[in-house]
Amino acid sequence: MTDLQNTGRLKSLLDEDLRDQVFGRVNTATIANELRYYALIDFAHLTMLQRQDIVDVASCEVLKEEIGRLFRQDFQDLMNLPTQRGTYLCYENFLISRLGVATGGLLQTGRSRNDMNATVFKMRLRDRVVNTFTLLEIFLQTITERAATEVTTLFPAFTHYQTAFTSTLGHYLSGVATHLFRDVDMFVSALSLLDSCPLGACAGGGTTIPIDRQVTSDLLGFSHPVRHSIDAVASRDSCLHLLSAMASVSTTLSRCAADVVFMSSNETALLSLPDSLVGSSSNMPQKRNPFLLEIVKGRSASIVAAWTSTVTAMQWNAFSNSVAISSEATRPLWSALDDLDFILRLMTKVVDGITVNQEQALQTMERGMVDAVYLAEQMAYFDHIPFRDAHHLVGEQVNAAIADQVSLRSKFSAVEQTAEQWFGNIATATAFGGGCGDPIDLNSEFQAFVEKHHRWLAQWQPAIAELTRAID
Repeated sequence: MTDLQNTGRLKSLLDEDLRDQVFGRVNTATIANELRYYALIDFAHLTMLQRQDIVDVASCEVLKEEIGRLFRQDFQDLMNLPTQRGTYLCYENFLISRLGVATGGLLQTGRSRNDMNATVFKMRLRDRVVNTFTLLEIFLQTITERAATEVTTLFPAFTHYQTAFTSTLGHYLSGVATHLFRDVDMFVSALSLLDSCPLGACAGGGTTIPIDRQVTSDLLGFSHPVRHSIDAVASRDSCLHLLSAMASVSTTLSRCAADVVFMSSNETALLSLPDSLVGSSSNMPQKRNPFLLEIVKGRSASIVAAWTSTVTAMQWNAFSNSVAISSEATRPLWSALDDLDFILRLMTKVVDGITVNQEQALQTMERGMVDAVYLAEQMAYFDHIPFRDAHHLVGEQVNAAIADQVSLRSKFSAVEQTAEQWFGNIATATAFGGGCGDPIDLNSEFQAFVEKHHRWLAQWQPAIAELTRAID
């Protein structure tokens, strides 16, 4: 192998203890997160150099064959090798030791580790987000379908954790879904930042070698190169934007989880979770603890913290290539994606699995006198009483109904109706202002999201599949 201890400028390796902490050795995580992407990038880069007649074609073919051999055996020849100056130089040094510097040393022609690492980050993130994107689609389908199923299921709405007005469970769920569709629009928008290829920007200053960056962009599944060389290596804004969208998604889901905890408590008993989604107490035999929903709230906070950590790491560093940006600032992203995946899987099961205690819901609505606003509005509209006066009159009747221990409707209507009929009529009448009487069909929004999902995959997956076949 070449002498990594002596680079020409440096005469010794990094401090041994620090080297082990920073670089370590080649392992399965290194292969999955770095080496496979290096090989794909190298294959595309060498193909471009051949087309541009920049390097010897025969040497390129030998080098591509050796890279393909490593790729096919999952880099086992490199397993446990010390990465004395980082994973890439370990890998390049191995190729040089096998093929000689005249062939192995061609790899860095017209590029740098800086633009390579920026490219690896985008490619790795594209692959990782596939699972999260799929889980988002599954959750949105679940909540959209459940909202449609429960469109007439009478349910109290709350403000300040107090019964407030007549609604339906479908109206609540469609409200959460409507918010989430905006959240996922941010998510999709953030992914568009992964569509430009940094390769060829070198260390940040570009190159004097006449490379064709569009060729490597096409081969690697990007639509175009990053326009500016400094921006290509200095920026990880895709990480920041994606974390922001993830924080918004997880916050919406955390708020929904908090509502389910409240609505499924013994004190409200409006919803029930299946045994598979609750825990027991080691001491209190009667308990059914919704502890998984508490994890949702905690992990949502972790995603927000990941965004905070990333933006804090970025804001004090110069606008150029920096380990603080490229490595340290992006580190929280990967665990945040794991947290969001867990939240989506769990909340899908929750939305699908909750059952409604309809009798309790009607009793809560009647006891909470959620028909008060309806009665005030009817007086204002039909009797032409100023709403403020109507509000006052109904408020007085609320006090009277409480004192007499009767329903509020008995103070206003002599017509015999069940609670279900009465509140059902109110729900139907609440057809203005986006109320539950005018339910939203979210299917079109869901189908639009599915199309965006599949279109995004089609932008880059075929190119990567073709490149992988070429290496294999």
